[in-house]
Amino acid sequence: YTFGLRAAGKPSPHWEYDVEIAGQFGKKNDTRVCALATNNRVSYCFCDDWATKVFFDYEYRSGDDHVDGQFDMLWGRYTQFSNLYSYTVASLEGRTGANGSNFHRFGPGVAFKPTKDLYVSLAYNLMFRAHAIRGNTNPAIEQGSFRGHLFTAQVKYKLSKNVALRLLVDTMLPGNYYGKNNDVGTYVQTQVVIKL
Repeated sequence: YTFGLRAAGKPSPHWEYDVEIAGQFGKKNDTRVCALATNNRVSYCFCDDWATKVFFDYEYRSGDDHVDGQFDMLWGRYTQFSNLYSYTVASLEGRTGANGSNFHRFGPGVAFKPTKDLYVSLAYNLMFRAHAIRGNTNPAIEQGSFRGHLFTAQVKYKLSKNVALRLLVDTMLPGNYYGKNNDVGTYVQTQVVIKL
């Protein structure tokens, strides 16, 4: 069972917030679940010609010594903050796109529109484990506390009212949590959107 709350708002022309918190309890594959997660963003809007916005993110997902007792990501099994992390790095711990609990993530970012058709977003995240796993048997993980640095850049450009381009780049520098799996990873995605 999962119970959660979400609050989002704009208390002034400059400030915005988005806060989610959810608790889970019950059983999953005969393992007791008592888990918690929160996903949050606070933004400051400069209200300038470029619609510049700076933001700070913090996300937490509780962990457990048994994978079925960890928080099950109900934010959705789709990209929340990084394609590289969600579908490649987190797969070292289990199912692709479905893991990444036992997790702290926080960091700043900026987004702006230099022209009405161009949008740019840059973000940096520091990632840590929430607690050590006793009896770890996963050879991909040595259980250091630092998951790594993650840099994300996104550019969207609207060519016309029916055609838009998108470029996304994720780069991760793994920390000691991943032991010898410490190669720098980069993910690049290009997309053309055509509206008919």
